[in-house]
Amino acid sequence: MSGKSFKKRAEHKGPVIGESLYLWAGNQVDLPKVHDSLQKKELTSRVDVYQLSTADWSSHLTRGTPPLGVMAYSCTTSHSNIYYFGGWCGHDICYHNTLNVLNTIKMEWTSCSNAEQSLMKKSNAGMISLEFDGAEYLVIIGGKGSTPTVYHPQFLYDQLNNGRIRTNEQLLYNVSTGQFTVPSVSGQCCPPTDAFIIEKITTTGNRGVMFGGAVTVNGDESTSTNSVYIFSVTHSIINWEILKPGAIPNEGLWPIERDAHASAIINGDSISPTLVVIGGRDKRDQLVNGERYPPSSIRSLLSGIGRELADNKVPFNILDGNDLHFQDDLNRTLDTINGELHCDGVGVTVKKAEVISKELEQSCWDALKRFVSLITGLSEYTNHSLRATAVSRMYNSGVPEKIISDKSGHRSLEALRLYERPEEDLYKEAEQAIVDPDKKFLNDVKVKSEDKTEEAVPLPQLPAFSGLNQFKGDDSNDIMSSVLEEMRQEQERLIEEKQIITG
Repeated sequence: MSGKSFKKRAEHKGPVIGESLYLWAGNQVDLPKVHDSLQKKELTSRVDVYQLSTADWSSHLTRGTPPLGVMAYSCTTSHSNIYYFGGWCGHDICYHNTLNVLNTIKMEWTSCSNAEQSLMKKSNAGMISLEFDGAEYLVIIGGKGSTPTVYHPQFLYDQLNNGRIRTNEQLLYNVSTGQFTVPSVSGQCCPPTDAFIIEKITTTGNRGVMFGGAVTVNGDESTSTNSVYIFSVTHSIINWEILKPGAIPNEGLWPIERDAHASAIINGDSISPTLVVIGGRDKRDQLVNGERYPPSSIRSLLSGIGRELADNKVPFNILDGNDLHFQDDLNRTLDTINGELHCDGVGVTVKKAEVISKELEQSCWDALKRFVSLITGLSEYTNHSLRATAVSRMYNSGVPEKIISDKSGHRSLEALRLYERPEEDLYKEAEQAIVDPDKKFLNDVKVKSEDKTEEAVPLPQLPAFSGLNQFKGDDSNDIMSSVLEEMRQEQERLIEEKQIITG
């Protein structure tokens, strides 16, 4: 069957050994959703292999008994072996807790453990192999499944609405002795999580990394996360540390929340171990098809790569326009990508005016009116002053006195006639207010003398009208600054009042 592609599948793994990628089981159209059957065993007894060097597919019939947990199983490699743990059977709430190994040289299945009742039956867990202290261990973390027979006090078990249990339970399997142990935990351990990824950070050592997964937050059982955990393992303890955005370089590239995704660790002579994450479902249960990073993030990524190369003394500078390795293809590609991103609005800041409330708008308008009145000398005017001015204008327009009385509300004609003033006097008052704002409108003010008699204060002699000239130069800037400062203070006052009310 060399050269042919294979049928669609999901909820499977694709471990790589050498130049070969191995596909086994998973959710397939013709896979019967039963606990066990001849048809199911026939399908799961085959392993499809993809040769990375030649891009050829081949199908291989295996010997031995394949596992029954055919979907969402945990998987890891060790030398020429592939280990499979747990998985969902495909029907009802039927999960498994067996550990099986596929020898890729002999293409033969071997059972490493029986269905031990002390181990929780689950799927969607994570498993990696680590070598330390002269021994090889399989580390199994988290997952969801059926109700366990044993609850370990150092771990958490969340009851889901669909009858499953989600956990952060952890197991260690010693490959040499074939024994499972339940370790203690320290540090900031992950919550009950499933559908996440874990990878060992280096080819040797006892450290691993965990990213993403589905968790329960405030009663929402389908919450996706983008948390990153680093853990280190000994034969009896697993120590946890959570990484926050900002704890690693280029935090702007921190992936979005997701679960049911894929990953890989890239190790090289010139770069540090790099975790690569792809696909999955986001917190809205939508497929994550790859976010479009804005130009600023692309520059940050290239800068990070450049620093990594420089730290490892690699003689390349990807940001140097004179470097022959990159000056043509890289610059041309970046220009094209950035142009497309800008055309689509990615990384472009669109400035928008913020909508203000009616209360704030009215407050700003009132503040403006107060300052305009102040600088023009109108600060002493009241509603009565405006009514008096209106009465004077009606007198000057020849409106009958009876109508003026009715419109103004004055009951006494004698009092009403006090507002009968020549129009020339009104113009003089306005001129005086603009010329000298500090002087008040005094011609309407009656000052009582000591003998209680009223005397009219005479209107001072006015210069020629030149009020507009008073607002030229720096004075106008000072006035406007005062108005804006008053409006700012009024806005802060309203915000404080709102916080007090809502708090």
